[in-house]
Amino acid sequence: NRSFKDYDDILDACTSAWKHFIADVERVMSLCSRDWIKLT
Repeated sequence: NRSFKDYDDILDACTSAWKHFIADVERVMSLCSRDWIKLT
């Protein structure tokens, strides 16, 4: 678990986590794509 100093600390942690997540394109694609949907 983690405690946060203030709102900005929470925002920094969320921003860091989001940037880490979107940096892995294959992970995003695997979580957001489905075999039955064909997007163009």
